[in-house]
Amino acid sequence: MGKKKAKKSLKRGWLFLVILIWAAFLYEIIFMNGVETYGIKEWVVFSVLTFWLLMELAEKLIKARKT
Repeated sequence: MGKKKAKKSLKRGWLFLVILIWAAFLYEIIFMNGVETYGIKEWVVFSVLTFWLLMELAEKLIKARKT
């Protein structure tokens, strides 16, 4: 039982970290006019984070529908 709880806690921690990084990118894009200074690397990171968050959300919605 301890391993399962630790794994779930670790997954929540990663999700929280990704949301914080994604929110920082989004804040800078919207409020700091950082769009012009972004290179391809930053846009790739933002796109990957957005995709990952959407997949996590979809997974949770699918699990919620099954129950």
